[in-house]
Amino acid sequence: MNYKLILNFIVAVLAVIITLLFFASLYEYYNIAILKNIEDYPFGSEGPVAGIEYYENATKYSYAMLQISLVSLLSSLFIWLGIFKERILFILIGIVFMILSFVLPNFDLFILQ
Repeated sequence: MNYKLILNFIVAVLAVIITLLFFASLYEYYNIAILKNIEDYPFGSEGPVAGIEYYENATKYSYAMLQISLVSLLSSLFIWLGIFKERILFILIGIVFMILSFVLPNFDLFILQ
């Protein structure tokens, strides 16, 4: 069994998922911050998102989406570069960026408070 082929497939699927996350979060940022379409979002202390810090208002939510999109862009760029250059270091750096963005949710690099 060719393990390198299986590992390359798994990394490619991960890169596609992270790239889709980038586009989805960037669309959310554009929708909230630029177009100001906030009617469909339950911001505030009521509703299904009560108590979640990023859903307090539209500004915090849009900056959270911007942060997620920038981290996922950086991660996907490193992973795609690692796939095409066949360098495991770039792939690992991209994976570490994504893990850190989920492990350290209170590390507000871009969120303005």
